[in-house]
Amino acid sequence: VVTGFAETNTCNNLVSCDALVEGVINPFNWGGFDDTDDSGTIAYVVVDKGGFGLAPASEINSITLYGIGRNTDFSFMQANDNTDDGIEVFGGEAVFHHLVSTNNFDDSFDTDEGFRGGMQFGLGIQSTVEADKGFEIDNKVIADAPISEPTFANITMIGSIATTGAPVGIGPRSGTGAYFWNGIISKPERAAIRSEAGTVLLNGGVLTNPDDGILRIKNYLIYAPGATDGNYASTLTGGETVANVQSWYEADADNRKDI
Repeated sequence: VVTGFAETNTCNNLVSCDALVEGVINPFNWGGFDDTDDSGTIAYVVVDKGGFGLAPASEINSITLYGIGRNTDFSFMQANDNTDDGIEVFGGEAVFHHLVSTNNFDDSFDTDEGFRGGMQFGLGIQSTVEADKGFEIDNKVIADAPISEPTFANITMIGSIATTGAPVGIGPRSGTGAYFWNGIISKPERAAIRSEAGTVLLNGGVLTNPDDGILRIKNYLIYAPGATDGNYASTLTGGETVANVQSWYEADADNRKDI
């Protein structure tokens, strides 16, 4: 767990941020209002067989990053075989690169609470024991500002058939934005892209225009043979329709699907 002083959308106190870390018995504060914050340098790290769930919605992930500012340099990190998310980022504006998330029990990459940074050059391989989403992108509360708008570039996500859970590739929810560039989603169990509650407010523009609004996807390949819900899916409870998810993805000629 690393905490910094960059901005999040969960500060109730606008003078001194009172956001709390999750997954610990005695939570402590994180975050602030300095997106240029520097949390130092971390490189060539493997976190193996970690993670812990203190209570529902309160877990320690393999690598958990809170309020990390853009002058931070975190790179060449792997999260492997952990009991919750591989890498989860709350708030902040840092860009992390050369990341690997393998065989983790929940999400491979998870962004939340106003994260506006990015991840570049990565690989995710979902667990066959228990898994949920390759990319869980979340704002926590719809319309809370700053809105999460992470950028994911040059990342390959390899799905699985999990004993527990039904893994999907990308799962947007709760009004988040995101930019996906140059990636592959391969063999998810349930669907390549699954719209969840709140996605109806997500794009902020014309859903069928991939270059408008705050959710964009460009130069992607999805390969989902045997996915139980097909390439595209929706919870249909506050989410976009399956047809809208399909039209959004396929509106850009550089996005492809092999089945």
